[in-house]
Amino acid sequence: MSFRFRYDRLLEYREQLFEREQQELSRIVQLAKTIEEECNRLVIEHYKCAEAFASRQREGISADEWLFFSENLEGLELLEEQRQKLLEARKQVETLKVLRDQEREDHRRKKHREEQKESDETALVKTNGVSHEV
Repeated sequence: MSFRFRYDRLLEYREQLFEREQQELSRIVQLAKTIEEECNRLVIEHYKCAEAFASRQREGISADEWLFFSENLEGLELLEEQRQKLLEARKQVETLKVLRDQEREDHRRKKHREEQKESDETALVKTNGVSHEV
């Protein structure tokens, strides 16, 4: 009769959870990269707009131009929202990394216990086999 670990189903389930968490981590990392790229784009756009606004103010600016620039500068609010999303995405990534590491460690310990148990059972069988022969 072959060895069957009594927690095989639990181990398989935990391995599936681990794989799902890895996939979720990958998705969140990609989301964070996308948000960070958008955030960087908005920062550059803001600085360009602010420079153009300051330059036009020095030269004299019409009410229409002032309105145009002020509306574009309102992109700062959007920028702040994007930064908040980025921070939240980073928190989620870090949380999932911790969970991944914990599950990896749990998996490693379970594998070690399983191997140890198998080794102990093998030694016990050998010991019992030797003692019966004597």
